[in-house]
Amino acid sequence: MARAWLAAPETRVRLACALGVRAVTVGPSNVTWYDDGDFLAPHTDAPNGDFAFVWSLTKAWRASYGGNLHWRGGMLVPTFNRLAVFDVADNCTPHSVSPVAAPPGRKRLALSGWFRAVRV
Repeated sequence: MARAWLAAPETRVRLACALGVRAVTVGPSNVTWYDDGDFLAPHTDAPNGDFAFVWSLTKAWRASYGGNLHWRGGMLVPTFNRLAVFDVADNCTPHSVSPVAAPPGRKRLALSGWFRAVRV
């Protein structure tokens, strides 16, 4: 259902406007489920797409639980229902997810993937 919403024409038009590109299509995507100790080492996303996205789906997540997205010297806490999109087309944007250290039973759930863009 979430992927269908992302692929809907109205959503793609709004994303294209927000990203400053002519059009976007949804590329590969997957559900990520980070448990205690899980992390994602620094990496780049070539050749998956032009923009990476992470749609955070865990309620009441705190920065102290880890699982934070680190990108270009900043940090993004996976706030519930936040869709974070960032440019990875240059293949020079390493990013990572910090180790999860959440209380027992808490997991970091997200839909992650890529958009392909037609640049203006």
